[in-house]
Amino acid sequence: MLFVARRRWSLAAFALTEALTPLISSITKALVDRPRPPAPLVHPSGASFPSGHSAFAGATAVVVILLFTQVGPRRRMWWSLAVLATAGMAWSRTYLHAHWLLDVTAGSILGVGVALIVCGGVQVLATRRSVRASGAG
Repeated sequence: MLFVARRRWSLAAFALTEALTPLISSITKALVDRPRPPAPLVHPSGASFPSGHSAFAGATAVVVILLFTQVGPRRRMWWSLAVLATAGMAWSRTYLHAHWLLDVTAGSILGVGVALIVCGGVQVLATRRSVRASGAG
């Protein structure tokens, strides 16, 4: 949809966010190597910190809102839904004993942070390129 609409910078921001979030989460898991809670209700594998599910939920919610909604009062509703979606994922991971509370909190913050940094960085690059193309720089 972003490609068809010729929103290549938005597509780049979305793709980079969705690629970097699990990469950074996986690297952090390998470095920290925190054990998971005992007696999980699911069969997770690997280390516990940070929660990749929570990171991906936070990143996806934020990048979708930044790319597909317009600034204004209606955006508040979307932010509320993003918070609920991310919190719901975090709650489910702790409920299932797949993660500790700190894991899902850190994962959520990681995902939101990646989305904000990537979207901000892409916006700066797009603005600089636009200024150079117009001959003002």
